[in-house]
Amino acid sequence: MKRAVRLVALVVVGLAVWTARVVVSGEAELRASDAALDRGEVEDAVVHARRAASLYAPGAPHVTDAYRRLVALALAAEAHHRRDTALFAWRSVRQAALDSRWLLTPHASDKGHAEEEIARLSALGVHENAEPDRLIEARQLSLLRHDERPRTGWIVVLLLGVAAMAIGATRATRSASGTAGRLDWTAAKRDGLLALAGLVAWLFAWWLA
Repeated sequence: MKRAVRLVALVVVGLAVWTARVVVSGEAELRASDAALDRGEVEDAVVHARRAASLYAPGAPHVTDAYRRLVALALAAEAHHRRDTALFAWRSVRQAALDSRWLLTPHASDKGHAEEEIARLSALGVHENAEPDRLIEARQLSLLRHDERPRTGWIVVLLLGVAAMAIGATRATRSASGTAGRLDWTAAKRDGLLALAGLVAWLFAWWLA
């Protein structure tokens, strides 16, 4: 019990340190974005805001502020007829959402909005094949949303494989030692197979996720 409590305490402390580091770094990137704007360096402001948005921690205020900053910069750039800068800002919104995803995409709505805007802006003024803007926009949007991303099911299998390996190896080690201190491989066989199955699942999930 004491070991379990210590382990939980270590995990909590580790998460607290990690969260604090992420928040401090994110706030620093936002301040850098402010400084870049004060110097009139819009592209640098976008870069620092994207980094702040990518430094994701649940409930961290700098993440929301960073996404708002990126959207505001994109809209302002388009209003001033700076299409390339607007595209850069919207692509930064999308990239920040991709950088912070795992089992879920925390800012999926921002990612979807950014993809729609990227497709719209990419279609403006493109008439190489005499196609309507709406068709070009639809094609661009389809390409953006067909990104390579980890499949949630395989990531779950990956985690289950790790758990099976840990449980199986631990139990096999314990059950392999008999009461007289002798190795009892029959008792350890089932747990060893569990660990092996976990390893196989982990390898497949790692390859396919």
